[in-house]
Amino acid sequence: MKLFDNWFGREKIYKFVYELKNPGFYDKPKTLLVTARKPTGAVKEFYRVAGLDRVGNILEFTEIKYGSGESEDV
Repeated sequence: MKLFDNWFGREKIYKFVYELKNPGFYDKPKTLLVTARKPTGAVKEFYRVAGLDRVGNILEFTEIKYGSGESEDV
């Protein structure tokens, strides 16, 4: 609904690169994409999907810009 786009904001794509809390020998950093309107909502969604007890360190948290081929660190 275009009427509420300015009120609620458009959803953006956020990229998380993270390590597991208890990694195995061959575990590499994981990547997860989530959509949200604000960075705080993206972090909440990330922990809901990835699991609060499984995430060790967040190595990268960026907002992906539409169509630009670039990303911006948040």
